[in-house]
Amino acid sequence: MRKVKCGVIGMGLMGASGHVYNLTQIPNAEVTAICDSDEEHLQSATQYVDLTCKLYTDSDKLIEDPEVEAIVISTPNHTHRQMAEKAFSLGKDVFTEKPMAASLEDCRAMIEASEKAGKILQVGLLCRYNPQFHKFVEIIDSGDIGDIQMMFCKEFRAPFQNLLIQFGHTLKSKSQQFADSEEAARAAEEAQASVSLEEQQAWWRMRQISGGALVEKNCHHFDVFNWMLNDKVRARRVFATGGKNVHKQFEIIDHAWVSVDYENGVKGCLGLCFFAPWGEEVEWWAVGDKGKVECHLHHEEIHLIKSYYHREIIKVKFPEPREPGHRGSRVELEEFIKCVQNGTKPYADGMIGLRSVEIPVAAERSIREGVPVEVG
Repeated sequence: MRKVKCGVIGMGLMGASGHVYNLTQIPNAEVTAICDSDEEHLQSATQYVDLTCKLYTDSDKLIEDPEVEAIVISTPNHTHRQMAEKAFSLGKDVFTEKPMAASLEDCRAMIEASEKAGKILQVGLLCRYNPQFHKFVEIIDSGDIGDIQMMFCKEFRAPFQNLLIQFGHTLKSKSQQFADSEEAARAAEEAQASVSLEEQQAWWRMRQISGGALVEKNCHHFDVFNWMLNDKVRARRVFATGGKNVHKQFEIIDHAWVSVDYENGVKGCLGLCFFAPWGEEVEWWAVGDKGKVECHLHHEEIHLIKSYYHREIIKVKFPEPREPGHRGSRVELEEFIKCVQNGTKPYADGMIGLRSVEIPVAAERSIREGVPVEVG
């Protein structure tokens, strides 16, 4: 089968050692062009591609390249719409990193452009491609815990500046492993350095660019909430409280509690913290009228609890070798390539992407205004 010629825009934390490297490991994909406005990042990414790969510092030039048929966007969130619309206007398929965009208006425009062009729009919601979450949702769908009534997610983690330390480690070491390696994590833990002005101005700290902490970081988690309800039930109302208690120098919030009411009466709750110790476990819970199931992400375990005496621990098996980046990062790109080849719809399509953004957008607004926000 023919190879899909891909162009990747954005050689930052996800773009180079994540998307570019993973695409080079997919037999039916070929990275023919890469782009970044930062020459250092661009040159660092050349370690993953061959000498025939074109290098661009202007994203428009890469999108206009007639040899590139599929575009992978891994740039700041507020740029996704412009790049996607241009790619669709030229008849190219698009994979865009999460969140799909920083606003619902941009998400809707991207969906409309993809439908008008008849081209594929896939969003990098990689939980959808992680075997652990498939097993988690499978247990919910099986009825083992009865009808789901409540959902919970805990995302207590170290602050974002550790990502910058990790990314710097990846660039300097020219590692083919993504920047969440144990070695890079230790470097971030040990550094405990003061945050420079450049770090303070990183795009994900700016609400107008990223959409806010809940949009940038937690669209994954709210997407799993939607998936737990088979994507058939929409959120109705969101109430959130949060603020800046520790990292007051940043524009985005550093903690939040988000409560979500769904149309069928199910309740969801997410806790976010950006000043917890490094390595805190990320957990999802689903509670039904007959039991409870827990997804322990870092331990790669699922706990099925049906009574005080019944706790079944299920270990999730992942294919080897492990792909760089988060689990599912290569699988989502494998599906993108297959969809481009076959003209089929991806699992994490534009509407899934929009739904994953509408809850955190409402939550960010709820925090600013101090009132519940109706979704949609």
